[in-house]
Amino acid sequence: MTVIEKLFLYLRKQHIYIDKKEFTFQFESHPEYPSLLAVSDTLNFFNISNGALHVDAVDFKLLPKTFFTKLQETNTDTLTLVETKQSDNQYRIYQGSKVKTVSRDSLLQKWKGIVFLIENSEETRTHSTKIKEKHILLLLSLLSFTFLLQYSFKNFAQLSFLMFPILGILLSLAASKKVFNFNNSFLNQFCNGSETRSCDTVLDSSQWKIFQKINLSDLSIAFFIAQFFMFFISEATQSLTYYFEIQKIVLLTTFPIVFLSVYYQKFSIKKWCPICVSIAGIIIIEALFVYVNYGTTFLLFDFYQFNRYVFFSLLSLLSWYVVKEQFIIRNQLKSELIQVNRFKRDYTIFKTVLTSKNAYTIPKTAISLGNANAELKLILITSPFCGYCEEPFRMLLRLLEQYKDRLCVELVYNINLEKIDVGAKLMLQNMLYIQQEFGNQKYVEALNYWYEVKDISLWLKKYKFKFDTKTIDKTLLTQRSWCVANKLTFTPCLFINEFQFPKQYSLNDLPFFIEDALEDFANNPAISRKAVNRVGTIINSI
Repeated sequence: MTVIEKLFLYLRKQHIYIDKKEFTFQFESHPEYPSLLAVSDTLNFFNISNGALHVDAVDFKLLPKTFFTKLQETNTDTLTLVETKQSDNQYRIYQGSKVKTVSRDSLLQKWKGIVFLIENSEETRTHSTKIKEKHILLLLSLLSFTFLLQYSFKNFAQLSFLMFPILGILLSLAASKKVFNFNNSFLNQFCNGSETRSCDTVLDSSQWKIFQKINLSDLSIAFFIAQFFMFFISEATQSLTYYFEIQKIVLLTTFPIVFLSVYYQKFSIKKWCPICVSIAGIIIIEALFVYVNYGTTFLLFDFYQFNRYVFFSLLSLLSWYVVKEQFIIRNQLKSELIQVNRFKRDYTIFKTVLTSKNAYTIPKTAISLGNANAELKLILITSPFCGYCEEPFRMLLRLLEQYKDRLCVELVYNINLEKIDVGAKLMLQNMLYIQQEFGNQKYVEALNYWYEVKDISLWLKKYKFKFDTKTIDKTLLTQRSWCVANKLTFTPCLFINEFQFPKQYSLNDLPFFIEDALEDFANNPAISRKAVNRVGTIINSI
């Protein structure tokens, strides 16, 4: 069981459900990957509270029912998921690919005093009720396929043959797991469960000259796909008898490859590929099925039928190569993107770029949300009429909610009052009046309502007041003048304290730097999340 699999098992037990693919991508993109700090920061990115801490053996009973810890195993530290069973003296531990039950005394003998906890607060607790479209499509496809088999095939013996190419396709795809970038603990255990088993060694070997050009897994995929589709084509053209006659020839020609593959694994590489052996077993069972049910003689050979089968086999191989190439390119691009993100999300590099430009003096008329005395301030140059400003504003609100008193968000309006109509100007004046008279909560509600309706007349029906606009206009003119003086002609524009957010980065990158920025600008090692998460050896690579 991989660290990601154990982590998501932990999350499910805490009733927290997030996108596994997105988490894995963000985790692998972290500059500190694969450390526990990367896990912690990625969980923070998903707004899931977590932390590492020291726990002495005397306080062991106070731990929650499920937690991560480091156990001393010989000379290595192993990240382990621990789950308390109904009996307080028994614990289920998920360590590597093994799951076992141990006593408390046995667990404490390997105890290093370090745990990693995830908080299942009401804010992060969710339920897995969403059914993805692809799952619905898959279910409908399976139902449709079942009805197709039921009404199209009356001969059960012929229909039962179909399960062999289906199993063959699944095993062949498993053999090509690297192409799909697929990692599964059960499959890894099946392929590499002992010193004499290694699918990768066998499948990646090029000792046979033929496999330098054509991989064994490629041949098996094309072989079983051709079998599968030609079965239906033959049924549609009422030529299933010829189909099984062709199988006699095709399966016979595979025997030399099957036996050579077994010989090659046994005596050349001296390692077994369980997937390859399973595929060989399916081919042998298919041959027995065909020869037992349709005889061993070749009485109904038809050159047209045979040529059609060869054509679809080659077409299957060609199609697979096209699909395989696209997956390889996709994996390469993903790998390069992860490497770029690791470099890009390095806070030291980000800070160097951030502070390389001149500092600005932010106007005192900015609208302040959050803790006005916070060391870290995020200033957004914005406009309610800017379509691109909504998402950065909502992102800042999420950060403000997550970090509460440690952060301040300020808004500066960059709007030319002379170039907007009367209704827009009235709406803007009312918006600032709400903030000044009713506070930040009402102001945020009013702004959210605007982003929801985006209709000035509708908004004014709900938020229109009578007041002296001179003070409001003065504030807006001051903010506009500051923007013009500093040549800030576009919105949205973000500042971190007095420094403009680098153009080399997207505003969406901001959440990746917040933890480090809070620590950096606060300059308080006592609350440093790196200091907390790097307790002992817990931050070593996992």
